[in-house]
Amino acid sequence: MPETKTEPTVEAQALRDASSLQRSHQNDPNLPSEEIKTLNEAVKTGNVEEALEEEDRLTRRSPYEAVRAGVRETDGEEVANTTCMDSWVHLRNGSSCSAITIPTVVILLLVYPVGCLWAKAMPTRKFNTLGVEWALNSGPFTIKEHTVLTLMANVTAGYAYSTDALLALKAKPLYSLDMGWGFQILFTLSSQVIGIALAGVFRRFLVWPAALIWPANFSITALLHALHDKSKSYPAKTNGWQISRYRFFVYVASGSFVYYWFPDVIWQGLSVFSFVTWIKPNNATINQLFGGFTGLSFIPLTFDWTYVTAYLQDPLLSPTFSRLSTLIGLGIFVILTTTGKSF
Repeated sequence: MPETKTEPTVEAQALRDASSLQRSHQNDPNLPSEEIKTLNEAVKTGNVEEALEEEDRLTRRSPYEAVRAGVRETDGEEVANTTCMDSWVHLRNGSSCSAITIPTVVILLLVYPVGCLWAKAMPTRKFNTLGVEWALNSGPFTIKEHTVLTLMANVTAGYAYSTDALLALKAKPLYSLDMGWGFQILFTLSSQVIGIALAGVFRRFLVWPAALIWPANFSITALLHALHDKSKSYPAKTNGWQISRYRFFVYVASGSFVYYWFPDVIWQGLSVFSFVTWIKPNNATINQLFGGFTGLSFIPLTFDWTYVTAYLQDPLLSPTFSRLSTLIGLGIFVILTTTGKSF
C-alpha cells in the first residue's frame, strides 16, 4: 500500500509559520526586542496559542510601530486623476552656477492649496470625446490625487545622469566633442533602461521583504494624512492628545517659520554656535579644535535645523542604530584621522 501524505494539523502549521517568522525577524533591528523574545519563547516551548497571537500581530498589520503610525491600512476608495512633470525645472536650474532645486515636500505643500482651489473653482461639467468621458473637475481634491502628484514629482524631479556626461563631453573648456543628437538619445535611453532593469532585479531584495522599511518616507505619508484628515484625535489612542494632526502641523509649521528668522537673519551665530572660540578668538589652537568654520568643531552645537539636515537629512526619522553608526563612523574616520594628521 502506498503511504498517504497526511496534512499538517493546525497546531503544527502554526508552529511552522511561527518558526518561519522567527528566522525572518531574528536579526531585525527595527522590531522591538520584546516581540522577538516572545516569538522565540513560543517556538521553543511549542505554545500554539502564543504562536498564533504573534503570527497574527506580525502578519495582519505591519509589525513596525513607525509604519503603523505613518501609513494607513484602509482604502477610502477615492479617485486619482492627475499628472505633473517638473524634471525640466531641475535640469534647467541645476545646470546654472547657483543651482536651484525644489524638494518633494515643497511640491507636496504647494500642490495642496492649488488642488483645493481647483476643486472649488473649476466647473464639474463632463465632456465626451470619442466615447471617453472626462471632466476638468472630478470632485474634491483627494489624498490619492495628492499622493500621485507627490510620487510623480519625486520620480520626475531628477533628470537623467547621462546629461551630466553629455554636458562634459560638449563643454568647450573640457572635451569639446559634439556626439550628435542620435548618440545623446541612445546613450540616455540605454543608461535609463539599465537603471530600471537593476531596480526590477533588486526589488525582491530591497522592497518585497517586510523587514526592509524606509523611514524617510514616513514623514511624507504622515503629512499627507495630516493635510487631508482634519478629524480630532481620540485621546484613548493618542496618549491624551485631542488636537488633530492638521492643526498640530499648522502650529509646528508656523513656529518653524518664525524661528527660522533668528539663526538665518537676526543672529547667524546660532547656526554655528562655537562658544569656545569666544574665549580667545585669536588663539590658533582653539580655533583649529573648536572653530566651526576654522577648525574641527569638537563641540558642534547648532540651533539651525538646516545645518542639522544638511548632512543627516532628517535625523528624527532615522532609527537609533543608524544614528549611532553614523556617529561611530564620524568619530573614527573623520575626527581621529583629521586630528592625527593635524597634530
